[in-house]
Amino acid sequence: MQDPILSTLVSVGFTEKEARVYIVLLSMPTGTVSAIAVRAEIKRSITYFILGSLMARGYVQEVPGEKVKRFVAVEPARLLKSVQANTENLRMMLPLLRGLFQGPNSRATVEIHEGKEAILPVYRMMEKGKLSYYMTNWEMLYKTFPEEVHRWGINAAKLTNPNETKNLITDSPSGRDIMNKMAGNTRQTFRFLPKGIQYQMNFGISDNILAITSFDPLFVVVIRSEQAVSAAIILFNLAWNSAEKNV
Repeated sequence: MQDPILSTLVSVGFTEKEARVYIVLLSMPTGTVSAIAVRAEIKRSITYFILGSLMARGYVQEVPGEKVKRFVAVEPARLLKSVQANTENLRMMLPLLRGLFQGPNSRATVEIHEGKEAILPVYRMMEKGKLSYYMTNWEMLYKTFPEEVHRWGINAAKLTNPNETKNLITDSPSGRDIMNKMAGNTRQTFRFLPKGIQYQMNFGISDNILAITSFDPLFVVVIRSEQAVSAAIILFNLAWNSAEKNV
């Protein structure tokens, strides 16, 4: 068995036996379970199970129309696409993972996430906060994230949703629309900013996170700092106390 290839496959998520079976199949036009088991030096029953696992992940295919089951390896470039997809999934989940992190050396951090796919995990992480504060440009949010706004509006309107949120908004059709959708949830409160105030960015505070979203260009700055969050809440409440209650 070629050790560098074996170790590389193991490093990207294969078990050692899966790697051995896959490497054997690469060197065969097609193979029966018995033939693969012999060459991989693995019991037939275990080989059959491994082939099923590799098929489920798209690395092996069963040859159709054969009386005796035969298998073929999928083109190796499929491995790279799979690893890239997994890396992208991990990158998207990184804000959620960092939100859970409470390591001994955890400290204030600043992150920048660019593009819709990178911003959505940040929004969904903040959605889980117990107490949140938002100053939102709903027109821009509707335009940029229409499906997310629809999903968020439905979830936030549920009485079972424990999230308590203060929303500072401009008095606009989009702002009133989202306010009306959540009218039955008393934990979702709204106030209008003074007329004439326009802003092209969103500000969100959720638990220990401060997020500032720019729409052009599209990115979000995430600040994890108790002092920054505390200061931002004070400023938010000053604006909240001077804002007009929804009517």
